Amino acid sequence: MTHGEPPYPDTVLEFQTRPPFSVDLRRPVDLATLAWLRDAGLGEPFAIVTACNPGGAQLDEKENRVQTGNLEASLRAGGLAIIHVDGCSPDRTHREPGFAVLLPLEDALALALHFGQDALFWFDGERFWLVAGDGSREPLPPPRGE
Repeated sequence: MTHGEPPYPDTVLEFQTRPPFSVDLRRPVDLATLAWLRDAGLGEPFAIVTACNPGGAQLDEKENRVQTGNLEASLRAGGLAIIHVDGCSPDRTHREPGFAVLLPLEDALALALHFGQDALFWFDGERFWLVAGDGSREPLPPPRGE
């Protein structure tokens, strides 16, 4: 996740499963979403990591595909099961491919930082969080009044 894109709390996560499934981070996680995540093998805490636009640099589509391929190769080399997830703006005009992966938060954050990311999305089993590179966390959706 990088600068120059729609605000993180406005992200819609599109899980590339059969059937595809979306989670709108502007809304609290409901029971149907929890059940879907569990059925997709994501019943435990997991991270969503991208390799697109590292360091806030807006790369072209080809460069981002290379970055995404490198991240996927790294995850597969580690023997990790992954699910393709696109982080999208609500109107779908901005899209960054990434992966949902069952990793401890510290390992996921190290991976994101290795690929030049400022933050990642984290699911703790009940709700999503935006976790910055320094480890600070913001709940998604943000509490009312913020």
